[in-house]
Amino acid sequence: MRSKTSEHAEWDRLTLPLPPSLNDAYINRRFSNQRIMTATCRNYKAEAIYLVKSKVKKPYQHLALIEYTFFYPDNRKRDSGDNYLKVLRDCLKGTLVIDDAWQFIGKECVTSGIDRENPRVEVTWVESTTPS
Repeated sequence: MRSKTSEHAEWDRLTLPLPPSLNDAYINRRFSNQRIMTATCRNYKAEAIYLVKSKVKKPYQHLALIEYTFFYPDNRKRDSGDNYLKVLRDCLKGTLVIDDAWQFIGKECVTSGIDRENPRVEVTWVESTTPS
């Protein structure tokens, strides 16, 4: 847990399973230009939303910072910025952050590492004491 500063409240942390990539999350229908969510993605979203709601009782409107740290099972090259973040942010919308309040987040950071035994994503955030 990080210490308090004069402008920010205390840091909170949540550990979630590693989200599916966009390639595993949606199927593109060939002739109708539709994107269909896969069962893998539906199951991940249900589990992640449950875990977030068990930690966060009420979504935040103003956050100073959200930090995403992805821990992958191996060192293959990945695009954590877009490919994994989309599904994760969909789960956080309405549970950690009020719907469509992403513009009130001061800063978002994405980092990654390797943990072969426990692949996961750690979401760390701090509430802003002064609305931006």
